[in-house]
Amino acid sequence: MNDALDKLSRLITARPWVTILVLILITVGLGAGATLRLPPPETKDTLPKGSAVAEALVEIDELFGESGEANVVTLLFRGEALTPQGLSQMDSLINRVVSEPSVQDLLAHVDPVFAPSFLVKAGLQVEELGTVSQAEIDAVRGYPGIGEGLDAMTGTDTD
Repeated sequence: MNDALDKLSRLITARPWVTILVLILITVGLGAGATLRLPPPETKDTLPKGSAVAEALVEIDELFGESGEANVVTLLFRGEALTPQGLSQMDSLINRVVSEPSVQDLLAHVDPVFAPSFLVKAGLQVEELGTVSQAEIDAVRGYPGIGEGLDAMTGTDTD
């Protein structure tokens, strides 16, 4: 092995133009081969078949196809979100964002926004969250469907 490296070292030192020519040929060869590469696979093709994410991606593609684009924005709140004050703050922030004219053009026409405060308002059948007590919010978490939805959105589920 040492002999091969010694000969290569002498060749590079004695004739540097050979080294440069070899490097140019390798670069040209790799550049020409780059056009023959396959495109990277789609994300939905790399997921395990039958997984929930793969099925959701297929369903979204069937519903929207090439004509639609979905943008998901997640707002993070500090502190305890499922309190009367936290839900009121969440509701007012979302209402301000949704009423902004530059944002309205980006929203879907049907049900563009989904938030924990909407679930609590629907469960309690109220319009304003400022008058709701913590006991009422805790009771809503026990309602079928609403409790699971709140757990999934707030990150407090058992998973």
